Amino acid sequence: MTVTAVGLVSVLLPLMVSAGRDAAVQVNGLLHQSVELFNYLHLPLPVTDVVWHLVTNGKKIKLATFGNNQLVIANHQFTDRLEVSNNGTILRISDLRMEDTGGYAAQTTLTDLETRDTYYFLTVYEPVPTPDIRTEGKNVTGDWCNDTLHCYVPTNTSVLSYTWKYRDSGTEYKIYNNGNTIKMSLQPESWDMEFLCIVHNPADQKNVSVHVREKCPAIDQPRQYLYLLSIIILLLLIILGLIIWKIRRKEHGHTELEYCTPELPIYQSPNVSIQNLSYDERADHPNPAHQEFASLYASLDTR
Repeated sequence: MTVTAVGLVSVLLPLMVSAGRDAAVQVNGLLHQSVELFNYLHLPLPVTDVVWHLVTNGKKIKLATFGNNQLVIANHQFTDRLEVSNNGTILRISDLRMEDTGGYAAQTTLTDLETRDTYYFLTVYEPVPTPDIRTEGKNVTGDWCNDTLHCYVPTNTSVLSYTWKYRDSGTEYKIYNNGNTIKMSLQPESWDMEFLCIVHNPADQKNVSVHVREKCPAIDQPRQYLYLLSIIILLLLIILGLIIWKIRRKEHGHTELEYCTPELPIYQSPNVSIQNLSYDERADHPNPAHQEFASLYASLDTR
């Protein structure tokens, strides 16, 4: 997530009055943007005219004059880039250039011919580059995620400042630290935190954020994979055990069936062997069963 501060930059910081003379007001502008220089003094009477100057090495060089509702630009460096308002007491400089940095002064004449002088110092800054958060020296110790976050911008300018903020999920940002590098050492319950790096100069700022979980996946993911792998292995072992149990049960069932089933002798009725015998042959070969039955009947009859 990156946010850019754009638009009109007009920052006025009144300084202390020294030796009966107003000190310069610091004004910060952004390259190619606009800035306004305000008259910060109380003016008890209407304004007759205002003369704006550049101040270089203690010398005043006329920049523009406003009088009779007309602005006359005297310095060609600012042609088509100056506008005035509020009777010439507010000077607007557009399309700022780096060479516009320097001192400015306004001499305001009132209707009683009294003059009031105001002084400004304008500093023009380049826009802040889009930052990026880089990881340096990440390591894992047990449940701890130890990491170094470096807020990087593709420039070596010394006017940039860095501010780190952090927040838990759904909360407001809090100041964490200054500088372009921070070190963090967090446990899993803090991995929902978000760190915000703000890169700024007096006229512009940009920021970039990162979630801790994006920088510490090497701890969380292997544990999930290990847990999933353990479940898969357990299921495979259960399936393999069921297969082995069924095979052994089947083999054991066949063995018991063969052991418990005796071989029965084939009984052949004696009648079969004499079915084709003649009557005389049957008489010569009486059926043992008939003989046994006849003997039993004879014994009963004698009783």
